[in-house]
Amino acid sequence: MVLVLSSDTSSERVNSFDPVFNGDLSIGTFDKAREFVDKAILESFDSSKLWKELCQDSPHIYECIKDFILSDGKRLRPIFFYLFYRAFTDNVDLDKAKKTMAAMEIIHSFILIHDDIIDKSETRRSKKTLNCAFSSYLADRESASPVTGEDLALVAGDMLHAFAVDIFNQANFEPSLMSRIMSKLSETALMTAHGEFKEILGTLKVVGDIEENSIARIYDLKTGYYTFFGPASIAAMIADSAVDNTLIESFALTLGRAFQIHNDLAEIKELSEEHKVPKDFIEKKRTLPLCWAYQSSNSANRAKIDRFMNAKVVSYDEFLELRQIFIDRGIIEKAQKEIERLTKKALEIIMGLPANKEYLNFIKEYITQILK
Repeated sequence: MVLVLSSDTSSERVNSFDPVFNGDLSIGTFDKAREFVDKAILESFDSSKLWKELCQDSPHIYECIKDFILSDGKRLRPIFFYLFYRAFTDNVDLDKAKKTMAAMEIIHSFILIHDDIIDKSETRRSKKTLNCAFSSYLADRESASPVTGEDLALVAGDMLHAFAVDIFNQANFEPSLMSRIMSKLSETALMTAHGEFKEILGTLKVVGDIEENSIARIYDLKTGYYTFFGPASIAAMIADSAVDNTLIESFALTLGRAFQIHNDLAEIKELSEEHKVPKDFIEKKRTLPLCWAYQSSNSANRAKIDRFMNAKVVSYDEFLELRQIFIDRGIIEKAQKEIERLTKKALEIIMGLPANKEYLNFIKEYITQILK
């Protein structure tokens, strides 16, 4: 279905009806956009003969995979794709957009599954990770099979990746455009994996040897390119937009760093009622706030940071002691100021793009909301 929607290049919101948001563009209708993505995913599953066959082989495995994909989440990447697509063109092919959005979220699920196995995580979005859900399923069966939950989760992730590519093919893009889309997806996947390698290898280094630009590069690879540049640049391709790709890249990398520092800061600020050590601190990830805390600390506090980051097991009390260093050294305030600086820079770039101002304004509003 191709929709020709009215264009408005003014700086004011015109509140026209949007089919994905099922109403006016607003933060209040964002759940409608999530529902649109989820419906597109379900339609893709329901139309797949292979997934139907898996459902017949093992209904429980099938439901576990589907529940994992549809669990609570922002649907950030597909919705950002759609908003940029609408910003770059008024000739919207809603069917192609729907398939692209479903494929992007399924690729994201594939990456999360592999991340959870690498990180040995037990929960994701307040539910069991897929590998843990499969482990519980296998335990209940009391089988002598050597198969583990991680084994099944890896296969599920691989199958989802192939499924996402198949959904892109079903969108029936013109061959040269499809080639460019696949090239961008492959490039983004390589960058994300490279960022994962850098992050893992970084945990083998002492904190004092980590440089800020090395951490920033990880943020670019794992967040800037993956979360923002990939979806926005694919939107520009499908829209056949003449927008300068270097501007999109600059916006995406700047926003990606703000977004990642925001996530890092949440791990420091939000205390667990269950007295659990935050995930990033269990995994000993090297972050910019950690780097700043170390650089600004005296030798006694640096020794405390080193002991924490070198310990195989850490207690909640030890985390609170480390957290106090962040507070005392003003790292929370420093991180908040850096988020504000980077967000302002990213928004200045995006608002200068030659695109539909209504959608650019809404992207700006949404970014401001998630980085509060």
